[in-house]
Amino acid sequence: MSNINASYNALVAEVSNQSFKYASFDASYTFSHALDFNQNQSTQASTNVPLDPNASLFTQYGNSNFNVPNRFVGYAVFKYPKTFAGLKSSLLDGWNLNPLVQLQNGLPYSLLTSGFPSSASVTSGWNGAGGTAFIPVLGRNTFALRRDAVVDVRLEKQTQFAEKYTLQIFAEVFNAFNHQNYTSVNTTGYTFGGSSAGVTTSGYTGPQTYSTELQYNSSFGTYTNSNSNYAYSPRQIQIAARLSF
Repeated sequence: MSNINASYNALVAEVSNQSFKYASFDASYTFSHALDFNQNQSTQASTNVPLDPNASLFTQYGNSNFNVPNRFVGYAVFKYPKTFAGLKSSLLDGWNLNPLVQLQNGLPYSLLTSGFPSSASVTSGWNGAGGTAFIPVLGRNTFALRRDAVVDVRLEKQTQFAEKYTLQIFAEVFNAFNHQNYTSVNTTGYTFGGSSAGVTTSGYTGPQTYSTELQYNSSFGTYTNSNSNYAYSPRQIQIAARLSF
């Protein structure tokens, strides 16, 4: 059955100018909030893995995996005015410079637990439900990766030959400043293990006596990868030419 829904609310402010002869630009800022019920996000049909399968679905409601509260995007097109004639014009006229800037908060992530308490009837997850391992009091997706920044630049030269021939030479630099955009992080905040605790508390299957204590993982939040997907990559440079006729 389909009983999942999500919400996205945003406020956008934009400034744009296309009236200048040799320059145009557009800049926008988006303040938003995305929430959902932690649905399984995959390309094939699959079940969700709730914190407690017998609890109300509303207990799963929280920040989406795609929640990015602040995002700024700006681009500009600068055209060098036609100044020369003849051979000088072919060499010095027809240049365009197009910068693109993208800044945003890093994607969110949750503090998770590893393992399960040493109890005969609790053999999966910290509460015995075998679901998502985040801690309810901390919430879901309450932490975020470091902010992302990407600056792309395109330099283009266009030359006209014999009226019907156009030669384009351009160079593109992606992530021009080679900014390190973090893409994954150690999400394990607590691990079951260590000395005997002998604590009795309520678990998913009823009162349980745990013989292991919950230990904080000091490596929680340390980054494990960066610039490792299609959206964020190390600096790349490409040069190309195109002849139109």
